[in-house]
This record gives sequence, C-alpha cells and structure tokens, in this order.
Amino acid sequence: MTEDAFPVYLPAGPDASGLADMIHQYLSQNVTDSPDKRKQARSLSGEVFLEAAEDDICVRVRFCGDRIELADVASPAPGGASIRADFISIAHLTTGERGPFELLAMRRLKVRFHPGQIPFLVHVLQFMQIPSELMSPEIAERSQRRKIRLVLVAGGAAAAAGGIYTWLI
Repeated sequence: MTEDAFPVYLPAGPDASGLADMIHQYLSQNVTDSPDKRKQARSLSGEVFLEAAEDDICVRVRFCGDRIELADVASPAPGGASIRADFISIAHLTTGERGPFELLAMRRLKVRFHPGQIPFLVHVLQFMQIPSELMSPEIAERSQRRKIRLVLVAGGAAAAAGGIYTWLI
C-alpha cells in the first residue's frame, strides 16, 4: 500500500445495507481524491453512528487513524455519538448537494452526543464536507451562494442580537 492510500473497509461487502454501501463509496472517493481528506481522516480517532430515519438502519463508522471501518449495527452504542437523517438528506450530503453544517442548520440532521464528544463530532462533520474542487461546477456554485446567504443572515442576526442587548442595558 502506498503512503497516500487510505483504506475504507466494509467487511460485509455485497451483504452490507444500502446505507453502508453508499457511505463506503462516499468516504472512499473523498479520501482517494483529496490529500486534505486523507490528512483529516488520519487525525480522527473514534466512532460515530449514522442512522437512516425511515428504515432504522444504523452504520457504525470507526475512524482508526490509518483506516476507516464501516459496519451495519442494530443501533448506536449507548452513549455513542450519532447522526440521524432521512435518506434524501443523506443522499444530499454524500453528493455534495448540501453540506453537513447546512443540513444541521436546516434541522435535517439530528445529532446526539455527550459534551466531551463535541470536538470529535465537529471534526467528523468537517471531514464529511465535500471539498468544492470535487463538486460538480453547478453544485459548487450553489454551495457558494448558500454560504454567502448564511453569512449574511448570521451577520444580520448577530447585529440584531447586539442591538437588542445594547438597548436592554
């Protein structure tokens, strides 16, 4: 294996769920096509559970530093960090149509975690963001427009909150 290779294992192969297969393809492509994603993946250590809301399908994604392992499981481990979404949202995430933070803001991703898991979970969500250079030009352009809108809305909300705070004092 070359130094740049970064394996994403799905031991169940063709017997894996459709969700596990889709996540496997998504993660494999990201680490194959992007040196930055390989670097991010190497820095992660822990596991997160991805759940499809409609089918109660759960996939454990374990980051081991030198590889990623995927497995279908019955449910998230007690106390484990988990991300739950409908199938369409997962499809949008894995195609780059929508980023994980945008889906969180839209309340299309539901995240469960303990406070100590926040740094790991934030890094996982950053890792799951498809780099703009890997997106189709149309999706990259839409993503850029959404980011600009989000910054403008967040800036306006912060200014309004600051104004209200100042007015109340």
